[in-house]
Amino acid sequence: MGDQRSTAGSLARDLSHSDGLETTLLLACARNRLDLETIKQIKTIVEEGEVDWTLLVRRALAHGLTPLLAWNLARFSSDSLPVELAGALRELLAQNHARNLVLADEVLTIVDLLETHNIPAIPIKGPVLAKNLFGDLGLRQSGDLDLLVPERCVSSALDVLTSRGYQLRESLSADQDAAYRRYWYHFELELPDQKILAELHWNLTPRSMAVRFDIDGLWERARTIPFEGRSVLSLSSEDYLIFLCVHGSKHLWCRLNWVCDIHEFLSAHTTIDWKRCLELASKQGCERMLLLGLTLAEALLETELAEPVRDRISADPKVRQLAEQTQVDLFRDGECRPLAGQTFRFFLALHGGFRDRLLFCWSYVTAPDGHIGIVSLPRCLWFLYVPIELLYDYVWRPLGARSPWLRKTVKRLFPRLRASAFPFPSALAASGESEAGSAESQPADG
Repeated sequence: MGDQRSTAGSLARDLSHSDGLETTLLLACARNRLDLETIKQIKTIVEEGEVDWTLLVRRALAHGLTPLLAWNLARFSSDSLPVELAGALRELLAQNHARNLVLADEVLTIVDLLETHNIPAIPIKGPVLAKNLFGDLGLRQSGDLDLLVPERCVSSALDVLTSRGYQLRESLSADQDAAYRRYWYHFELELPDQKILAELHWNLTPRSMAVRFDIDGLWERARTIPFEGRSVLSLSSEDYLIFLCVHGSKHLWCRLNWVCDIHEFLSAHTTIDWKRCLELASKQGCERMLLLGLTLAEALLETELAEPVRDRISADPKVRQLAEQTQVDLFRDGECRPLAGQTFRFFLALHGGFRDRLLFCWSYVTAPDGHIGIVSLPRCLWFLYVPIELLYDYVWRPLGARSPWLRKTVKRLFPRLRASAFPFPSALAASGESEAGSAESQPADG
């Protein structure tokens, strides 16, 4: 087998266990643009016939990479694949493309409707990102539609979406609505007939992450990009890259497709102003998140990094340490659902400097996030969301992890508890990151 286990990225050297071959093949296929060496590697692995196809497909599903896996295997090894597998992968790819066509049409419809009401909107992730990065709607899974609007326009935008047939996924009292707007960063809506989920954003992260996105600056730096024969607003290249790295960090980088987004973004955007990008990330309290995402792309997908980035990574040893641990965790089978304490420690490590770490600790403890759905409290009692959050995250969740009966009992007592109270991947289905109604039934990013 020679050197084939060591190419797709530096992680492969750590995968000497029995499923390392499948992981190496998945890493090799996790890109749109492949060099000759990687193409040769894919062909060699497939032709030798030692791949556990069930494990490979399961991994691809878990990491949101079935479209790229299907695309690259079809391009370079179609004759060597089991017939049933080849057919199934073609069908998955076609279904994903068809679903993204529906989402692309819907996002343009929403943007047009908002525009008629003088509401600017920036589509983020979803089919617009798929077309922007891959040039093909079918090569990236899109779970939902995400649109950023100015905070002053949120109520009007909700009215527009409601007139389109969308419904809020959670009924909120006036007090809960006000609390969500203060502590959270988007509303979740659903178009039941088409099983389309939409997230209406006024910010890009929950308050608990302590990332100080310059939202006014994002709008000032926004640009137009082509999409499906017309133009839509988009974040600037520097802002978008920072956002993608923060987004992956928010979900603990537990899926490879988020790393793939970074790799493809850098391949498609070769004129990034790195000085400006690093300054923006530092000012917004997310420089280490940016560096972690870039380090993972380099380690796993052999992404070429600019010299200023490499210098900054070298100056912060914690970035390499986080990247190494994340790589180890990335391919562990089983649900990625750390307890609150583990999540807190990971997020804390993502903040460098005493001031940023102190701000994060304060924000993490005092921002109730999804816990607002448990009970409606008047503004004068919002402070009670803090002990509710602490009891839930540090008492019930650890106990519930050990007792299915207790978990079911609490859910029955508090049916309005939102899974998005969890800032980790297991909550994606309820926080708009699921791909309800999409081509495949595994979790997918928006």
